[in-house]
Amino acid sequence: MTADGTLTTRDGLPVLGVAAKDRRIRVGKGQVSVDADGTVKADGVVAGKLSVVDFGDYSRLSREEAGRFKATAGAAPTPVVDAAVRGGAIEQSNVSVVERIAQLTEVSRGFEALQRGLAVLFNDIEARAINEFGRR
Repeated sequence: MTADGTLTTRDGLPVLGVAAKDRRIRVGKGQVSVDADGTVKADGVVAGKLSVVDFGDYSRLSREEAGRFKATAGAAPTPVVDAAVRGGAIEQSNVSVVERIAQLTEVSRGFEALQRGLAVLFNDIEARAINEFGRR
């Protein structure tokens, strides 16, 4: 939070709401909570509602630091009605490192087996070609 009680991201950018005139959510100095529908409360009093939007064309978004995206010219956000917000939750990775290492090992072994098979096949073809052309 800033000195005036504006809710911000970890690196100081304001969190945008849907109803406030400048779209900033001011929570004051109270205990902040976020409901599943995005309603932000400070000491049980509604301070605002998170602006949750989606973009139909993700190619019009550019990646920024800290996991944020920036809309380029022509990208129009549309409000998401049925979004579920989890206050106080930390987003986890959607990839299991152990599973990915196992898959990488499996693919690598398959590649090595195919490479050995092709080497044997080409050696056999080369030997046959030498024998056939050597007889002529």
